[in-house]
Amino acid sequence: MDEKYCHRCGSPVPGDAKFCTKCGAPVVGSGNDAPAPRNNHAEIRALLIAIGVLALLVAAIWVYGVYSEKRAARMVHDKFISDSLQAVERHRQDSIEWEQGRLDRIKTAYKKEIDNCIKRVKDDYQRWGMPVPGLEDNDFYYFLYDVTGNGVPELCMGYPSGGEQGYFGIWTYENEKMRRIYSESEKTCFYSFHDCGDYLLGISQWGTDADVPYEWHKFVYDGKNLSTKVIFSEVAVYTEEGEKSTQPTEPEIKTYKVTDKSPIDRMTIRKK
Repeated sequence: MDEKYCHRCGSPVPGDAKFCTKCGAPVVGSGNDAPAPRNNHAEIRALLIAIGVLALLVAAIWVYGVYSEKRAARMVHDKFISDSLQAVERHRQDSIEWEQGRLDRIKTAYKKEIDNCIKRVKDDYQRWGMPVPGLEDNDFYYFLYDVTGNGVPELCMGYPSGGEQGYFGIWTYENEKMRRIYSESEKTCFYSFHDCGDYLLGISQWGTDADVPYEWHKFVYDGKNLSTKVIFSEVAVYTEEGEKSTQPTEPEIKTYKVTDKSPIDRMTIRKK
């Protein structure tokens, strides 16, 4: 009977022996072998790889979802910005067109108000049976000045009253229509106006007597109507050289005849 060798210690064992006579280890092939332990490394490795692949797949799906969500949010944001910019540009263009149209409407309204004033004066003179004043007379005049401070020059107009004194009125354009905000009193006769920067100054003298003082009137706007406040009064001194009185240092405002509407055509609106 062939000898065998112990797989543990290498000692020879009889062929029919089931255990090594030296170390007692089971003899391989004796029918008393214990089942060889399974090698699980490959299975574990495969399982770990599968788990890793699954984790990568889940991570990729999550990243894609986050990216898609952010991309969608970015697209919504970009579209909102684009729409907003377009709306702002449309509003700007509309504002420019509306502002230009508003200026044209103001010019038309001022010219119409001058013509209406001329018609009223002529009707009054005819009703009183008096000679109608000519439009070239200095009794009819106007100028433009921003007395309200809103950037739009008001229409300031003087016209004859039918007596020795003239009248003076100021109109503004608001809510798409003309509104009179000042009417000269009967005892105020302006003969010059001066630009004092932040307010209008009117110089008046009522009557022709030597003791009638010159009065300086500051125009004050309260948000609705205009009024005047006398800030200086002086009786002129008469000498051999003529009348002497204090004169404002501020520039005198040029007035225009009502037949010349070119200043209205050149009128602009100042931005506040």
